[in-house]
Amino acid sequence: DLGKGSFHLTRPSVFHFIVDRPWLEQATDLLFSKVIDGSLNIAINQSFALEDVAAAHDALETRQTTGCTVLTV
Repeated sequence: DLGKGSFHLTRPSVFHFIVDRPWLEQATDLLFSKVIDGSLNIAINQSFALEDVAAAHDALETRQTTGCTVLTV
């Protein structure tokens, strides 16, 4: 079986794409301006109050969530 043993785990990271501090600040400013002016919409699929952090952790751990999960203060 050619696929046996070929599994690996990766996670997204921006560190390979950041050129330098000024570039990071410019990209961050652009990102947040798009969020603020409404041209970039971030879907929040579920939110939990900070005091319900145990329930949030349980929901994440048991795969009862999808997309973005937010803790509110």
